Amino acid sequence: MSIFSLKKILNIFPNLKFAIFILSCIAVLSSLGSFIEQDENTLFYEENYPLDKPIYGFITYKTILFFGLDHVYVNWWFILLLIILGISLISCSITRQFPLFYNSIRA
Repeated sequence: MSIFSLKKILNIFPNLKFAIFILSCIAVLSSLGSFIEQDENTLFYEENYPLDKPIYGFITYKTILFFGLDHVYVNWWFILLLIILGISLISCSITRQFPLFYNSIRA
């Protein structure tokens, strides 16, 4: 991997549109975590989310268990999204707000 491609990848994080996209993903997944009961046993999901009548046409107990929607807030991908959002907001602050602050001091 060249330095140019690494810089291109790292330039994604300070982008405000990227941070808003990650925040939107977190909001959607949090709403799924509020909609689907958390930390129940497998039998509960088999009874309430059967295969023959999926909710919204695709939410069955197998989908919930496969993607870890039965414990959204402690799942690795949700925590990873939170970390990416934090990195994005910190890098956005460092690259955009600190230079503006230093320019305002000099003026």
